[in-house]
Amino acid sequence: VHGGRRFDMSVSFVYWAVLLLYPANLFELYTLISTQTFSSTPFLAWDFWILIAAFSSTHIVYAYIWWFPNHYSQLIRHTFPSSHPIDVMKRFVVTIKSSQVVLLSLYLFNHGQIDIASVPISRLLIAIASIMIGQILNVAVYNALGNDGVYYGFKLGRPIAWVEGFPFNTGVRHPQYVGAVLSFLGGIQILVTPETAVVAGVLVVTLIALYWATAMIEQSSDWDTISKKKSNSNRKV
Repeated sequence: VHGGRRFDMSVSFVYWAVLLLYPANLFELYTLISTQTFSSTPFLAWDFWILIAAFSSTHIVYAYIWWFPNHYSQLIRHTFPSSHPIDVMKRFVVTIKSSQVVLLSLYLFNHGQIDIASVPISRLLIAIASIMIGQILNVAVYNALGNDGVYYGFKLGRPIAWVEGFPFNTGVRHPQYVGAVLSFLGGIQILVTPETAVVAGVLVVTLIALYWATAMIEQSSDWDTISKKKSNSNRKV
C-alpha cells in the first residue's frame, strides 16, 4: 500500500538523488561488465538459480496475497490459527530478504576476488550514497505506514490511514521499492568484481523487473487508481 503523492519541495533532494544515483550505479556496473568476455557458464550453475529463486519468491508471494487475500487469510488461519496473516507475511518476508542478503554475499565472495580497498573511490561514494538514500526511504516507509501498511493490511482486514507525508511527498511513486533497489545497487557496487560483473548485471535487471512488476500490480488496483476512477465516474454523472 502506498501513501499520497503530494510533492513537497522541502524533501525533493530525495527525488533528485534517486534520479542521479540510478544511472550512476548502472553506468558504473556497465563499465565493469563491458570489459568482460561473456560466458554462459555462471548461468548454468545451481547457485545462480538459487539466487534467482530467492529474489523472485517474495514477489510471487506479494502477487498472490494482492490478488487472493481471502484465500491467503484462510490458509494462514488454518495453518497458524494463533497468528494474524499480516504477522505471518512479515515473518516470511523478513526471513527471505535476510536469506537473499546472505546468499548474494556468499555467491559474490565464492566467485569473485573481493577487495573492498581496491574499489574506485567514485564507485564507493556512489555505493554509500545509494545505500544511505535507499535505507532512508525504507525506514521512512515503515515509520509512515507501520507493519500493517507495509504488509498489505488493507487487503488483510486492518484499516490503514492515508499518508501524505515523508517519503510519499518526495515525488517518488514507490519509495520502498526504489529504496530497496538502490540499497541492492549500492551493495553490488561494493562487492562486485570482474569475475561476477556479468551475473551481477543480470541480477540487477532481474530485481528491477521484479519490483516494476509488483509496482504495476499494486497500481492496477490501489487506492490512487480507485479514487481516480470514482472521481471520473462522478464527473461523468
